[in-house]
Amino acid sequence: MSSPPESNENAETLAGVVRTGQKLTDPSEGLLRRVRRTPRAQYNPIADQTTGRFRAPAAAFEPRFPDLANPDKIVDEALSVNVESFLRTAGLPLTWGAELRKHYVARVTVADCTRQDLEARHDPILPENPHHGLIWGLVEMHQIDEDRYERAIDALARASTIVPYNA
Repeated sequence: MSSPPESNENAETLAGVVRTGQKLTDPSEGLLRRVRRTPRAQYNPIADQTTGRFRAPAAAFEPRFPDLANPDKIVDEALSVNVESFLRTAGLPLTWGAELRKHYVARVTVADCTRQDLEARHDPILPENPHHGLIWGLVEMHQIDEDRYERAIDALARASTIVPYNA
């Protein structure tokens, strides 16, 4: 378990996990997840069977978990996103940081997260990404109840929209 950063007055410890950054409370706040395009279909946008609109698949919302076969693999404590209002304030496109050939950007809202008992926070990485945020709770959920975790990432995927590159 990590200890709270001394310089972050917004750090909070929940369930033994230090959550840093400022909690986002506006339910309509957009959270933008950059997703790598791969040859594997499980990560590419799909047409929703109910609405017909394109959205991200559940795999786009999976954090990186420990891999016993690869102990040097990067592991996520939370799901990395960009916070829409910070990008807009800076005059940047919602696809900032994404390369058209390599990525697409999926958007969910704070409300989509809170409906799944997840928490969104603005957690800038300075100086390279002051718009950075995190969605907390998926890693802990996966450890406690895998069925609930699967329902949560599926709900995020169904709520997601694909951000057009001119946005």
